[in-house]
Amino acid sequence: MWLLEEGDLSKLGEMQASKWLRIRILLDEKTLTQWFDLIGQVCFVNLFATKSEDALIVSPEEVLSRYTQYMEQIKAGKEVDHAYFQKKLTLHMTKDPKSCYKTALKGKSIYFAKEKAPGVRMALFGFSWDKSHREIHSNVYSKTTISWGLEFSYPQIFSGSLDTEVVYLAQEKDRPNSALFVQLKQLIRRASKPVKFIYEDQKIISSLRMDKTGGAWINNHFGLKENSLKVDL
Repeated sequence: MWLLEEGDLSKLGEMQASKWLRIRILLDEKTLTQWFDLIGQVCFVNLFATKSEDALIVSPEEVLSRYTQYMEQIKAGKEVDHAYFQKKLTLHMTKDPKSCYKTALKGKSIYFAKEKAPGVRMALFGFSWDKSHREIHSNVYSKTTISWGLEFSYPQIFSGSLDTEVVYLAQEKDRPNSALFVQLKQLIRRASKPVKFIYEDQKIISSLRMDKTGGAWINNHFGLKENSLKVDL
């Protein structure tokens, strides 16, 4: 079982990162299950504050359960509670248990994890559709957010908040989480395809991706239908 070390923010600081590489994909839950089998042992750390210390670590099985609940709603054409699943699926994914540490608010039973070194950030992704300009705006959250699966991101540069040493991750490919992100990119490339939307007979190019198996259900997506969008299959 993975365990987080206990630490003090004033002594350990937290990661400062930039130049994030990001991949956004609407992924079938069966594909995600296959990926976890291929990736092997990995730890998921909750990036939201919690009242239970045990809730800081989330098992791969629990992550799959949460994502399956999310995808069941997407496939059924139901409106997704994006904010709810965003809290459930915003996680630090790591093969290095020392990349995070746990701490607590003094005098209160509120616990949270701090990132000390890069892991793959996994988060629920959504976008908004600007009909007037026919543009997609990423990570703009409102009642009309179109929920679109997961975003996997990894920084190219980081440092600690208490020191000035800058680490360029492209030069440190032996880091286990750098290798993890490379593996995820390869899996995503094989399992997905780029997405073009159709709006009033006009094709809209995007940077988003979707599961190759999603043709049977993608155009049943509640958010797309509400915005008169379709995926060009």
